[in-house]
Amino acid sequence: MAALHSEVLPPETSVCERYFELGRDEVSLALPFANAARSWLRSIAAEGNGRSGVRSGASRSLRWIGSLVGDGIPERVRLSASLIEWVEAFRPHVLYTLLGSLTYMRLVKLLRDRFDIPVIIHMMDDWPAHRHRRGVFGPW
Repeated sequence: MAALHSEVLPPETSVCERYFELGRDEVSLALPFANAARSWLRSIAAEGNGRSGVRSGASRSLRWIGSLVGDGIPERVRLSASLIEWVEAFRPHVLYTLLGSLTYMRLVKLLRDRFDIPVIIHMMDDWPAHRHRRGVFGPW
């Protein structure tokens, strides 16, 4: 088993030890100063890791950003040379995915098309009724 991730903190490796961290070569925010914003969010998350909580100023900032952007910030996605190499080395039989963000759906489509891999979709509850409805980018 292998997984792609873009979490701000390192993934848990008790179940799966083979991860590819999506970076700016694969996913880039479609906004000015996007890379600076991503670095800032990672540093805030890292400060709160292992503590009772994130510092109060950072917590307020994250809540404000969440209310502004809602369910997601527009992102561009592409298959980088290193991601292609990683997938070719692993040679997956299927892609198993949740249909979360639009970015991940686009990434799954790119992988499926490039490598001709069957896709298994894990559906949870009624995510389409709740995703991508809030914030400045909700209508798009």
